[in-house]
Amino acid sequence: MVRKLVIALSLLVPSSVKIWIYRTLLGARIGSNVRIKFGSYIVSNEIVLEDGVSIGSDVHIICGKLAIGEETVICAEVRVDGDKSLTIGKNCYIGQRTLINVTEPVTIEDGVGIGSDTSIFTHGVWVSYLEGLPRKFAPVKICREAWIPPRCIIQPGVTIGESTMLATGAIATKDIPSGTFAGGIPAAVIRKIEDIKDQVDLQEKDRRTREMLQAFVDHVAGNSERRPVSEDFERGNLFRFAEKGRNYGICYQTDPISSETIRKLMSIRREVDALVVVALQGFSLPPSELTREYCSLEWFDLSRLVRKRSWNPFTVLVRDFFRGHYGVKFSLEQDRED
Repeated sequence: MVRKLVIALSLLVPSSVKIWIYRTLLGARIGSNVRIKFGSYIVSNEIVLEDGVSIGSDVHIICGKLAIGEETVICAEVRVDGDKSLTIGKNCYIGQRTLINVTEPVTIEDGVGIGSDTSIFTHGVWVSYLEGLPRKFAPVKICREAWIPPRCIIQPGVTIGESTMLATGAIATKDIPSGTFAGGIPAAVIRKIEDIKDQVDLQEKDRRTREMLQAFVDHVAGNSERRPVSEDFERGNLFRFAEKGRNYGICYQTDPISSETIRKLMSIRREVDALVVVALQGFSLPPSELTREYCSLEWFDLSRLVRKRSWNPFTVLVRDFFRGHYGVKFSLEQDRED
């Protein structure tokens, strides 16, 4: 009865009411800035949604236990069905119309991307076992930073290794080792990831970061009547631009950012609606300590791939561009930094 009530209410109410229902009726633990769009529902004995989780429209999740890590995105029309657990780590992406069967547990570790129309199965049975024909029930694990592109199939009992990539349309019937690129039907290793990676030193990382930031500025300010401006600032650049009548700034620094740089930036912060600092080599002190007096300053640390725990709309826009256009993913800062 409770399950039917939760489904019925979830289909009709906005995200904030839906979250209240899950907390109240199902005892769910749901963090801040979580969004569950129209037509989506979750039915589970235990629900944990950490900060920044985004669940798209028309997503149906029915499982025994659900845990989704910080800033993971579940796109529209995803289907999860079964009575075992689904565990998804931080900073993951589950593409549109993905099917996840949890007749046995499925574990998806941090930083995994799964493309649209992919299917994950934990059981395979129909023909008669009594007649000597096969059956298989077994959990699936996809290790951290793996990339499963669109239209792949993961069969029961398969583990996809850490930092592994599949080719589009691959069918994985057995384990794929870490650090490899695999494809085909059935999927087999084609080469090592190291063989297709470019060598990136600090100078090249600097060049690529400037390229990404310029692309972001052009993307956001492309329809503005005011042209974006880039000027030298300390050991880096300051980008200024406008979009929909609001003024923005991005300060990029190649050297570790000091308290003196932060103080200089605050005079600029008063001139714009939002200012983001992007630090190639991090900060001279923990950024939460450096910016304690300047809580309106947003930041991204490329040396540790960590960003401020904030859902300022401009910060989220920068995050989504880094992640969606270049695959650069940032963890949220911890409440206490070591």
